[in-house]
Parts: sequence; C-alpha cells; structure tokens
Amino acid sequence: EVRPGASTGSYTVLTPRTSLTGVPYALGLRPGATVNTTANVPALSLNTTATNVPALRLNAPNANSNALVATGNGEGYAVVYAEELSTNGFGGYGLYGKSTRGEGVFGQGFIGVRGEGDWNGVRALGAIGLVADGEIAGIVANVDSVEPSITAVLATVVDPNGGSNSAGVKGQNWGTGAS
Repeated sequence: EVRPGASTGSYTVLTPRTSLTGVPYALGLRPGATVNTTANVPALSLNTTATNVPALRLNAPNANSNALVATGNGEGYAVVYAEELSTNGFGGYGLYGKSTRGEGVFGQGFIGVRGEGDWNGVRALGAIGLVADGEIAGIVANVDSVEPSITAVLATVVDPNGGSNSAGVKGQNWGTGAS
C-alpha cells in the first residue's frame, strides 16, 4: 500500500503487486557517488523555479576535500561549462568563484582560465585582482570589434592615496633578447 508524501490519508493498494525501486538520482547523489553520462545525454539535469535557491548545493565542510570534482576528455568541449542566460540587459556571471583566503578561480593547463563575455571576458576582484603566469604569455587579450573606444586590457588604480610606485599596468621583461 502507498500514499503520497507526508499525507495522512488512507493508503492505496497496488494491484497487481508492483516492484518499488530507489529513485536513481537520489541514490546516485550520495557522498562519493559517480554519475556518468551516456551519448548526448547530460549526467544530471536539475531545474528550480524558486528565487535565490540553488538547483544543486554541494558542501565539503572538511579540510582537504573538494565539493565538486569534474573530470572528462573535453576534446573541444569544456569539462565544466557554465552559461549565464539572463535577458535583463546586464546579466550575471557564467562562472563565479570566491575564496576567503585563496584563489576564487584557479586554472592550470595550456590555457589556465579562458573567459568570453559581452562585457568582460575575465573579471578579477581582490587584493590582487589577477595573477597570470605563463611560459609564452601571462595575459593574452584580443578585442574583435570595430568600436573606436574598445580596450584590450583596462587597468585602473582607484586609490587616491596610491604612491609614486602605483601603476595600472606594470610589466617586467626578464628575457635576454632585445624585446
């Protein structure tokens, strides 16, 4: 016999007898679980219509543990893909990272972090907004626009007490070549 949720009404007899199984995603999302995709089907699709409520929240309250580990063979696709879809004019963030004492977003690889956006490709706020180390280039900024007032790299010092050593952009060349 079954009845819906926390209702207190009478039970309904299942006739004929019906085998009840666990809900696949409920069992699949227990701690340490692995959820895999099949061809052209997402491993997990969650939707919420509530305001200010995440579709999925992952917590890792213990030190030395990750709340989310995503691995995959991208081969032209992102292992983690975040797309902001608002239509209100200013939008939000495709990917937002925040850390109390470490890096909000850390990327390592041939291209550590890549961002594309109508307003900003990558925006970094913090005591040190952006640190970019690379064997070929620390920052590569391209603008593909016919607008006359477009800037590839915009760096502004807004502290009126900035000393004589303050700069919007500082660069050092430790190479031995002529450039």
